[in-house]
Formats: sequence, structure tokens, C-alpha cells
Amino acid sequence: MKHMKNLMIAVSVLSLAACDSSNSNSDNTTAAPSQGNGTNPIITPATTKTTIGTVDSVNSSAFTVQGQSFHFSSSTVSYAKQNLASSVLTSGSKVRVTSDSSGQHKVELNPDLAGFVSAVQGDTVQLNGQSLQLTNHQLLAGDFVLVSLNPLQSSEVTAVTKLSSADTPLYIELEGQISELNESTQRFSILGQQVDYSAAMIEDGAVASGRWAEVYGQLSNGVLKASEVDFEQFPDTAETEISGVISWVNESKTSFELNQRYSFNVTTATRFEQGSANELQPGRYVEVTLKQQNNQSVLTEVEFNNQSISTPGSQRVEVTGTMTFDGTHLQLNGFSFAVNSLTELEDGLTLQTLDSQYLQIEAVQRADGSITVKEVEKAGISARIELTGLVQNNSIWGYQDADNSLSSFENQWLELDCSFDGVRLSACVLDD
Repeated sequence: MKHMKNLMIAVSVLSLAACDSSNSNSDNTTAAPSQGNGTNPIITPATTKTTIGTVDSVNSSAFTVQGQSFHFSSSTVSYAKQNLASSVLTSGSKVRVTSDSSGQHKVELNPDLAGFVSAVQGDTVQLNGQSLQLTNHQLLAGDFVLVSLNPLQSSEVTAVTKLSSADTPLYIELEGQISELNESTQRFSILGQQVDYSAAMIEDGAVASGRWAEVYGQLSNGVLKASEVDFEQFPDTAETEISGVISWVNESKTSFELNQRYSFNVTTATRFEQGSANELQPGRYVEVTLKQQNNQSVLTEVEFNNQSISTPGSQRVEVTGTMTFDGTHLQLNGFSFAVNSLTELEDGLTLQTLDSQYLQIEAVQRADGSITVKEVEKAGISARIELTGLVQNNSIWGYQDADNSLSSFENQWLELDCSFDGVRLSACVLDD
């Protein structure tokens, strides 16, 4: 993964929502988001719907998220439990809107990064020790900003919001998928930033690789010292809507991923609008609806948008072979496939039984080249093998062809069906 400290993010047009110019609060001590206490717990009013997405547009009286319009007169905007002026909302900002039975809306800003600008030199802005290249900005050292990133390309900023000094929280925030977990040192990485969670309050489960986390804390010598780590869970409202781009789909169309973040299982209760399950393809825009059934969030609807993108930031991977396992990665023919806490193990497989097994895996390769395994199952020995990946030098995933049948597919990412003698491929054709 590209290290965010060395990342130069180019933004052609940057919408900057500003309250008053702020001064640095960097001397304040760490304070995690208020969670209430046993004597005076935070009371959340009963909500009927949660909408998770990005702000599409804003005018003087309303804003839209996922094509739904919300009037400011019935909305309260906040970040870190602090109510904010509605002027902080800007197109491209990530938000979570909860609506109660009375028609009131609570709008929570949900950035990927939040912290103090430490230095500005022209278009180069240093945020929490990370470099962002921003054009048309008016930021100064000491400003506290919220940054939203493209969910499919973390190198692209979609919005920056500056808070006033009165609204600035006492902690910085980092959000993303946990990688490089080291339980002995109690550290992990998010977006290339090292996080020390040894003194953190952990909410909603154990720290595990692959989980999506919101981390709050303070920087110390280039490491984010976490005071709190929260793991993402679907809201317990009666209905939840999430929009985005499909970034991975399994071969059977029974499981898919949205925005490289949310995973959903298709069930008999799932309806499809403006399409069918066969149209679940990477790059398709969809809006999913979840409803609470027996205290679980169930995918009840997938609505297709006519839009799609040619590069969803990921590619589906399918590989079969005898693999070794080192505890975190499956290895085959010099290729490495990361296994994390979200990897689905089938056929009675466990992490302890993966090594030296003949397996079939479905995985996703991200834009940075990293490959994460989504599903693993036992494979039977067969004279035919199905492979999905990039053909290079008459080979795919380290399997060389014996008859030059891969030559016409050079430098293409394809689903192939080949004859296989256990070592080499032959008679490779496109898999229907």
C-alpha cells in the first residue's frame, strides 16, 4: 500500500467549507468521542432510517445525499458530538444521516482523516504529518480540517472542511481498513499510518486484520497513539441505505463488496430493482437497502444505477493450486494472497489447516497491487482449471502454458478455462 506520508494528492477543484479561521489546539490533551457514562448515558432517539453516503449537492435551504433531499430546517449537523453550522456541508463530504419518526435528521460528518494542518507551502499541505497536494485552498497552519477520500482511490480527495477553533475536537481521527497488525507490539496500519492501540478503549469487538476501524488519538513521533478504536457496524435502525460502486463480486453472485468497504450477502429476501443478480459487476453504481430482521441487518434490496465506471479500483481474482500458508498469507508460484479476519473459510477449513492444501480461492486485487482473499474452499483435482487474473509472458498466476494458447490474451485481465496437467496449462479459452 502506498504510504500516505509520501502521498501527493492532486485535486483539480476543491470545495472548502469554512467556519471562522481557527488556531491550533495541538497542545490539548487527548479526548475520545463522548460515549456517556453509567450515570448520564447518551440517549439516542428512536430512528427509522440511516442514509450513508456523500453529499451530492448543497443549496441555501437543503442538501442531497444519494438523490434524497434533506432540508436544513429539520436537520442538525455535527462532528464529534459538536453541533456545527450547516455551512460546513459541501459536495463530496462523507456523511451519515439518521432520521427519526418525527421527520428530524441528524447529520454526522464522517471523514476519513481529521486533524491539524502543521504546515502549508504553496499547494502542499501537511496534515498529521502527511502531505496533500491541494489547489485553490485557503488553509493555514493550525487549521483543523476534515478530509473525505474517494472510496475506491484513497489518493483522491473529494472534500475538505475547515472547522472553527470553537468546534475543534481534542483528538485527531483516522479511518480505514486495518493492515500490518502486530499483536505483540499492539500496532497496526491504516492508510499507511502506524497506530499504537496499546492504551486504547476498544469498541465493538476485537482488533483484527481486515476490519474497518475509526481511530481517535494524538500523533507522537509519527505514530498515532490511539485513545479509542471503534469498529464499523451497520446501524440498528429499521432501515439503512448505502450507495456506492461495486468493487468485488464472487463468481456465484451471492456476495459482493461496495466501496472496498462494505460486504453483503445476497439472500432469498434480496430484491433487485432496474436489474438482476447477473448484473452485479465491479464498477456498477448501486444503492443497497438493509432492514432489521431478528436483530440482524439483512440485504433486502439492490437498486442499479445506469452509471458505471471502467476502473473500479479492484479486480476479481480466482486461483486454484496447492498453497502454503504462513499465518497471514497464502503463497502460490511466488504470488502472495493476504488472509484476514473477514476471509470466509468453507468446507470445514480453518487457519490451522490451510497449509499445503489444494485450494480454490476468490480474492480481490486492489489498485496498489495488494491481493486480499475473500473466500477459500477445498478444490478437487481435475483436468480443467479456472483462473481469473492477468496474463503475462504466456502465464497466469505462475502457471505457464505448454501450447502458446495464452499468447492471444497477453496483458489482459480475464476469466480463463484451461486444461491442466498439474504443472502446465494448455487449450486455454475464455470462461463463459
